[in-house]
Amino acid sequence: MFAELRAITAFVFIVVNTVLACVPLFAMAVLRWLAPTTSRSVWNRRMDQIIDYWTGSNRRLVERLGICRISVDSSAAGSLARDQWYLLTCNHQSWTDILLLQNSLRYALPPIKFFTKRELIWLPALGPAMWVLGFPYVRRPSREAIAANPALRDVDRAEVQRACADFRDNPVAVLNFTEGTRFTREKHDAQGSPYRYLLKPKVGGVELVLNGLRERLDGILDITIHYQGPVPSFWDFLRGRCEAAELVLTYHALPNAVRDGLDDGDRGLLAGWLDQLWQSKDAAIAARREPPAAPSLKPKPTVATEALATAEPLNQHGSH
Repeated sequence: MFAELRAITAFVFIVVNTVLACVPLFAMAVLRWLAPTTSRSVWNRRMDQIIDYWTGSNRRLVERLGICRISVDSSAAGSLARDQWYLLTCNHQSWTDILLLQNSLRYALPPIKFFTKRELIWLPALGPAMWVLGFPYVRRPSREAIAANPALRDVDRAEVQRACADFRDNPVAVLNFTEGTRFTREKHDAQGSPYRYLLKPKVGGVELVLNGLRERLDGILDITIHYQGPVPSFWDFLRGRCEAAELVLTYHALPNAVRDGLDDGDRGLLAGWLDQLWQSKDAAIAARREPPAAPSLKPKPTVATEALATAEPLNQHGSH
């Protein structure tokens, strides 16, 4: 009963908080539309402050209700700043991921804006809010739809390029859930993913952001989200069924090839880099989810055996 009451309280708070944030946000959007083009970046900066307010309020809610223990294991702390531009790559398991990312990185990064399915623009209040804030809305047409209408191939490209043009004015962290969808075992099996706990990474979104913001980007921040126990749905998270979650951050400096601009010939190199990144991420997830391997039954080498093993190469170079 307490879990249900806590979830309802949290949900009502988030809804009310969202509505309260949208009132000044939509008013600013109208003023931005009426204002001269030269002041657009100023209005964008003020509107981004609404994200900080909304995120900060939700963060305090999670802390007060003790919904989940969230920890951040970062080797990237010294490379992060609120006044810089980043591309974020991340695994995706639940809608809870977004709340975790915004709550945990609120003071380390500029406002986080992420790729959003076009259908979500119809969400009351939240959908239009993300639209006026410049979140890239993408359609992700199927292969069959593209085959029937090849013009659809460039629809998402144009939308991301438009968003990146706005992102150049003020610092932003562009989040790309690189698998393109939430992980499920059914999706994993259907695509024949070579990873144990991840879907195949998609190059397209990463490539568009790297090209669209290459003059501005300060680096790439890879994030791996680990849930202790089953992955919670958003409602399970509010009920307190997420005992603990950990975010592991790894910072990557932007390669010179990116700053020069990626072309079609570099797509394979980018795909190879993402594959290596995903292999490391998959191994990190496995290390936390799988029990340690049983100790070897082979007898440990004695001191004498170890000495012989190291003496042989030394003897080979003894005449030098």
